[in-house]
Amino acid sequence: WARKPETAALINETHRHEARLPGIQFGAKLRATSDPSDLKDAEAILAVVPAQVLRGVLRQFAHLKIPVILCAKGIEA
Repeated sequence: WARKPETAALINETHRHEARLPGIQFGAKLRATSDPSDLKDAEAILAVVPAQVLRGVLRQFAHLKIPVILCAKGIEA
């Protein structure tokens, strides 16, 4: 999941996200989306975002009935 649709589209086209993970090639089966509803059939969501934005990100997934695994570090001020 990406916040911006253009980021998801770029990941799907290039299988890379050079701005955040330079030099990393994603697998061909990976599909990015900016629509949280696309995750409804996932087994789980890994929430890997800074603690300061975690609350806002999790609100977008609240309607999904799947486990969310928190992988954030830091504390919210």
